[in-house]
This record gives sequence, C-alpha cells and structure tokens, in this order.
Amino acid sequence: MSESPAAHGERGELWLELLLALTREAPGWGVWKNVESALSGTGDLDTSAPPRDWDVIEREFVSWATANNLGGVAVCRCVPRTVNLVAVPPDEPTFLQLEVKGQVTFRASTLFTADDLVPLMTMDPRGFRVLREGAQGLFKFLTNGVRRGGKPHREWIASKQILEQLRADPEGVKEAARV
Repeated sequence: MSESPAAHGERGELWLELLLALTREAPGWGVWKNVESALSGTGDLDTSAPPRDWDVIEREFVSWATANNLGGVAVCRCVPRTVNLVAVPPDEPTFLQLEVKGQVTFRASTLFTADDLVPLMTMDPRGFRVLREGAQGLFKFLTNGVRRGGKPHREWIASKQILEQLRADPEGVKEAARV
C-alpha cells in the first residue's frame, strides 16, 4: 500500500479535494467556521448540512478517503444533530475529521440549523461553500467568545479572530443576527 498524501504534509490539498466534491454533491452543505486551520494542515473541518444530505456526505467522505489511501474510516452519530466522519491515515500521528452539524445550540437553545445557514453561504474563491465572514464571527462569538454570565472571553475572541471577522463583514453580521 502506498503512503497517503497526508503523510507528506499535503493535508490542505486533500481537504480542498473533499470540499469541492461536497459543494458539488450536497446542496445544503457548507463550511461554517475555521476552514483555514484545516487547509493549513492543523485542524478539522467544521461544516453544516441538513440531515437529508448526510448520506451523500458520508459516501463522498468514504470515497475520498479510499481514493487517497487514508486508511480506515469511522462514522459517529453519537452527538445529537451531528455526524463526525474520521479518516485514520496509517502513516500519520493524527486523523482527519469532518464534523457536520445539522443544528448548533447555545445555552440549550437552537442557535441555528443547517438550513438557516444556506442563505448566508458564499462561494470561496477556491470553489467551495463557506459561511460569510461576518456570520462566522457572530456565531463564533456566541459559541466561543461569551462566558457563562455573559462576560466576554477575551482570550478566545482574540485567538479565533472574531473581532476581525465582525469588522470585515458588518452586513453578514446583520443577516446572521436575523437567524
């Protein structure tokens, strides 16, 4: 068996191949946050799609992992309203994870569903769907930037570049706030 491309530090190219396929095959799918960390080779992919698209996404993920010699694939639906797809490259110290959210909650209430995000998606210049920057910033602020009691979590706000996203796309913030 030949080594996987992931073993040669080509994770960004691998992820991009999958992102393009999912954009083509799953109409309700898109990246909702942190795509650059995955494309730089250090993170997972945080995406959203309604459950009606999950079987197509799973099929594309397995096909992609197989074609790229990424080892075994695990599918986990144990987290409510989420499917996690994991490829385990045999020559790598870490795995490749695609998280697909059908719904995200905030303090036990629905923050958004995947269908809510579809009108907030845009096409990344590289050819895949991604949540517009201001919407990402708002949702990341709520899920990572607010402590219990409502005080800001300044370290997370800075590390997740939330203020930069909010400032870059005020219209996207307004549209996301309607959700």
